[in-house]
Amino acid sequence: MVMRHTFKQVQALVFGVAQLAVLGVWLRRLGLGRRASLWAVALGARVVEKHFTDDTTREGPDHHFALDPGAWADMVENTRQVERTLGSGDKFIAGNEQETAVVQRRCLRAARPIAAGDVLTRAMIDVLRPATPGAIMPYDLDLVIGKRALIDIVQGRELRWGMLADANLTILGANS
Repeated sequence: MVMRHTFKQVQALVFGVAQLAVLGVWLRRLGLGRRASLWAVALGARVVEKHFTDDTTREGPDHHFALDPGAWADMVENTRQVERTLGSGDKFIAGNEQETAVVQRRCLRAARPIAAGDVLTRAMIDVLRPATPGAIMPYDLDLVIGKRALIDIVQGRELRWGMLADANLTILGANS
């Protein structure tokens, strides 16, 4: 579905960009200057309607505000630049961010030495950088509390699921 808006609806643009939010997906009126279409695209417009002419000095009601080939090319390029600047909206780690993602993220780490067989409490766990691949992430903290350590864990080491078991499991040779 494409929504069209009249000049009266778009005329508010002259008095404030905030009014653009009412435009939906279609900007239709051409006398508001070239930036209005870019604002509309930035706010979600998917169709921009403009008049086109080969010569803006021609006689007639529309030529003076229509876009000539050079202005049309500028509008298209500027619109594409706005679209690239807005991005896709998808969340992902870009290639140039892969290395820093490990350093910037946090994971669960031993706040003190933990002996095999100890049942983990919140006081035994720190949330620190870096988050090495395979480490337990902070959003799983509640799942870790109450687990039993399967091995001795030195202070500062990242916690991994393979180091932990349910507290009700009996571990031979471990502390009770």
